[in-house]
Amino acid sequence: MFSQPHRLDSRTIKRIFKDGQRFFTPLFTLSYLARDELRVGIVIPKKVIPLRVHRNREKRRILHVLQQSVLTGNTGYYLFSLRHSTQGFSYTELVDGLSKVCSKVK
Repeated sequence: MFSQPHRLDSRTIKRIFKDGQRFFTPLFTLSYLARDELRVGIVIPKKVIPLRVHRNREKRRILHVLQQSVLTGNTGYYLFSLRHSTQGFSYTELVDGLSKVCSKVK
């Protein structure tokens, strides 16, 4: 889990939706706002994964992938929205999906 200074608050999320750029893949939507620091948020709608326990588990899995490989050395505000369930995906499939959407930012 990212520490508190690296998480997005609700006011910042609204600003990202208003002023940020959006990048789409079949699995994720990334809303990005260029800044000098790194902040990350993950949104998983109830339509995609109905049970809260499963949504929280997927958030932890996605955050782990982001911390380990995808966002190392990057800056900016990243808001990931899940478009389809990733419950059956392996670690490498998550890395590929997140890397694909993050590569569009650069």
